[in-house]
Amino acid sequence: MTEVARITKLDFFIMKSQAISYFSLVAVILIFGLIGSPITVLCITGAWFIALMATNIFAIQEKNHLDRLYGSVCVSLNEVVLGRYTFVFLNYLAGMVAIIILYLGFVMCGKAIFNAPDMMLVFSFLYNNWNTNAVIFQNGVHQSKVMVSHSFCSCNVIGGITLFCICIIWCP
Repeated sequence: MTEVARITKLDFFIMKSQAISYFSLVAVILIFGLIGSPITVLCITGAWFIALMATNIFAIQEKNHLDRLYGSVCVSLNEVVLGRYTFVFLNYLAGMVAIIILYLGFVMCGKAIFNAPDMMLVFSFLYNNWNTNAVIFQNGVHQSKVMVSHSFCSCNVIGGITLFCICIIWCP
């Protein structure tokens, strides 16, 4: 397990140059929150940003031929994969925790009302993003563009239909 932690740490070190993108996530969430957007909009917007930021590690790996670097660390391919998934999971976890904390701040300031049923839609979207990263890791960034775009589009259609059905059922 220490090898997985080493690979995850290495991925965080590689992404250190991309840290400014995490601040753009906070700025976008603040803008959406200040105009009174619901938790669904904040989480879905945050999930898009997190998904885009998480794929940067794959692009950096391909561009800089980091397979040689991973090979020099003396770890198996399974540990590299587990380390990468751990890195992506920690990105999602940190991003969603930050969004929820910001949203609770908006609720306390009276800018938003907490709405629990919307969270169900958010979880389905996050699950789709998690699977998208698996496709990118397996096939590479350049080969996965079409598959990933279909995945995002289908998730938006399913999410929109689900939200429409929820509105019809709960709204008179």
